[in-house]
Amino acid sequence: MSSMKQMNEDLLLLICLELPTNSIRSLRQVSRAFAGVTRSRHLWLTLLRDLQEKGVTSGRVIEQYGHLDTSLLERLVERLTVLAANWTADSVSPTVLLKLDLPLFVDWVALVGGNWLFVAASSDLESKLSCYDLSDVGGTAHAYLPGRVETAKYEVQGRRIVLALGLAAESPSVHIITLQKQSGFNSLCELSCVPGSSHVIMLLGPYVGCAVRDGVNVPHLCDWTTRRVFDIPPPPGGLQVPSRRSVPHLMTLWRDYLVVARSCGLEIYAMDPATRVVTCLKLFDTPLLWEVECLSRAASDWDTLRLVVISPAGIELLALQELKDGQFEYNHSTLAIPPPDPSLDTPDEYGDPRQVMQVPVFFRLRLGSSGQRMVWISAIGACNMSALQILEAPLNSDGPSDLQSILVDDGVGAALFGVPVIDFDDELGLLVIGNQFGEVEVYDYGARQPTAHALFGPDLTNGAIPGKLQTSSLSELSIPLNLLYSHQYSKPDEEFVRLRALVWGQDQARLCGWTIPDCVDLSTEEWFGVPCDRAWLLANAHGFPGEVLVQGYRDDEADDSVLLRIGEWYFGTCPQFDGFMCWSRTSQLEGDDPTPADYPDPDTVQPRTCETALTVQYTYNTFYHWERCGYVTPKRDRWVEFLARGGRPPAARLWQMGLPSSAVEGPRDIAVAAVWKTMFNPYAHGNWPNSNNPNASRPSGTVPQPSIFGALPYPTPTGSPAPSWMNFRFSGAGPLNCTVTGPHGGTTRTYFTVRTEKHGNAPGFTVVTDHTNQAVVAIEWGQHAVIEVRNIVSKRPTGQWLALAPGQKARQMSARGKNFIWTPDEDDISLYSVGLGSPQIYARIFRSEKEIILQMTTEAIQIGLLEVCVASALLLQCGRNID
Repeated sequence: MSSMKQMNEDLLLLICLELPTNSIRSLRQVSRAFAGVTRSRHLWLTLLRDLQEKGVTSGRVIEQYGHLDTSLLERLVERLTVLAANWTADSVSPTVLLKLDLPLFVDWVALVGGNWLFVAASSDLESKLSCYDLSDVGGTAHAYLPGRVETAKYEVQGRRIVLALGLAAESPSVHIITLQKQSGFNSLCELSCVPGSSHVIMLLGPYVGCAVRDGVNVPHLCDWTTRRVFDIPPPPGGLQVPSRRSVPHLMTLWRDYLVVARSCGLEIYAMDPATRVVTCLKLFDTPLLWEVECLSRAASDWDTLRLVVISPAGIELLALQELKDGQFEYNHSTLAIPPPDPSLDTPDEYGDPRQVMQVPVFFRLRLGSSGQRMVWISAIGACNMSALQILEAPLNSDGPSDLQSILVDDGVGAALFGVPVIDFDDELGLLVIGNQFGEVEVYDYGARQPTAHALFGPDLTNGAIPGKLQTSSLSELSIPLNLLYSHQYSKPDEEFVRLRALVWGQDQARLCGWTIPDCVDLSTEEWFGVPCDRAWLLANAHGFPGEVLVQGYRDDEADDSVLLRIGEWYFGTCPQFDGFMCWSRTSQLEGDDPTPADYPDPDTVQPRTCETALTVQYTYNTFYHWERCGYVTPKRDRWVEFLARGGRPPAARLWQMGLPSSAVEGPRDIAVAAVWKTMFNPYAHGNWPNSNNPNASRPSGTVPQPSIFGALPYPTPTGSPAPSWMNFRFSGAGPLNCTVTGPHGGTTRTYFTVRTEKHGNAPGFTVVTDHTNQAVVAIEWGQHAVIEVRNIVSKRPTGQWLALAPGQKARQMSARGKNFIWTPDEDDISLYSVGLGSPQIYARIFRSEKEIILQMTTEAIQIGLLEVCVASALLLQCGRNID
């Protein structure tokens, strides 16, 4: 040991530099010398520089994080080391940092500074903006907006987060939002508002690029610090050209130029920095561009503008350079090519060839915050029931890269088919997914195991306010949206038709025999802009956002067409063409000729500018149906789950469930129970083969699936009905230190692990973790024990949650919006429903010689009672005072 003490500190440092980070920490137990070296700031800064030189992280990492204290530097090096290994691994298993199940549609998500998660979510009644501080559970802020967030961009300006939110047609405007500390708490505040402008496609410094002005598709710039609007002159040929009628994909400022990216090419404009007058310089034709992302200034050589796009060829890099003679050079290279569909290698069970995807297989492209990596969703093989995946690849121009799958939609987490929105922080290894089912999950690729997140970067809640701007706090009270389709839920059908007639069919244009003023007989669920309906397709696939106003229709044997208007454009559907015909409102008002829809002409067909929107629509409709019918596992209906937690599903989905649209206005438990009863009864579901329904069928290539809800255990499929009861066994050194096992297919698996810790004279605590090592139940022991069940039971005394009933012979329990009672039943303790009608049994607890057994009905599992029943069994069998 004496020789160890005499070793030179530099030599010890060199030894540490050759070791992995977990071995470095182990050396702290060897000697004081090693303990000192392994905690030195110099060591961890050196390791951080090594990671930077190896290209593991961006070139600005020392500038960004070099100020951190030693403990945070150590955690950062550990995170980046794990991240580097994950980006090259054959398989990746991220931890779940945050999971939310909201009663609102998730419209937009953003990860800022590796710490702040912004979520814009809405319903037909309200639009909500939330910020979650990932390193501080108490740092959450919520506010309400006057319209739904249709588009958004964000940027860190100085030490302040700036959001530019483009609101939808019910309140067309751009709102500039920031996160600000007020009285020690995070608060969402407004910096500026530009009314009339909407559809945000750029945010750079004081400039916001918008694509819609006063309901018309006209690209323009706004200076949000002064609220001034700057026009962009139309390029040669004007904006009446079919490919330019739509909104552009993207706008960006590059050096002294403004670049607009459309589906058919790039437009380059000169912008005078003094007068901010914009002049068109050059047009470049490109391959078809379906999605476009721009590398940020920090991630790119600003002498070259680099755009990453999804095109028919896959994912490509477009590079634009200015030459010395004032000309521009444009070239493109391939970054990722869709791999072959492995499911096509074998025929289906009937020997027929499998289906081939008729829509793009790549969609939802997103660049990482540092510009080193990109992610997107792959639908390869989706038509043959292959799961959707998140793919990842480095951003380099050396040719196509190897693609890595970093997340597979297993039917348990946030659905990738649910009209997803994503964001990606490649520097710290965070990925967020949100969807229309209200599901939000943040995945962490830089942690070996679930751990508390740390704030590595600067605090972005105290930055200086630019200029003379004053912030104002956003409303913390809900702001009614007053959407037309909202009346479907609360009004009788006749009243809703009357209200609709006040808005639809009002134009005085010469529409020949088309005009039907009240459009009484027209099916309404296709034209309200809800996920993946035909109005949504007009906005997302054709590039015409805005409120759809139906003007008339024809419905006979020879013709089945609809006329509608968005802003200044009329659209007509026609059986002869796939898509929409388009003509201007001005030409219709001034002309004497019949509408183009009377004599269909291919030249009037409006081209699609974003083919990947068809992939979103296809995967949403297909996988929702397969999941609901049990053709893919696990069987579940996410809209029913959404309804159960207070959400308002689209009326068309309620009708599909067999519920009236008014179901959202009444007690949810009755409506949900009715759907579950039908959906999970194997003899009631028309697609489950059984003796009572011999004509039932299922898609080719599938097998009968378990009729169990969510990521939960299921019994072995047999020819007989599923058993009524399922057993979960608590095995170990008592209920407070054990494992909980149960059935899963033909095997037994561990669902929960229960651990109790006690330090010194402290009362201690018990934590129940699931199979992903996520804590689902926490119990703090003390004079009055306290319990929390994740996403189900908020923190409260155990004696309050399992309250003694009158007579003190039973205990009451509330969960999932329903009331239950645990009552002695001979040698068992049984769980019954409480309310009108006969009591229904859901679970029972009893002891065998060596273990505790929790029996649950499949219905109890289906409605989400597994975690609360496990928690109840622990409390009722632990032998401790819980009152």
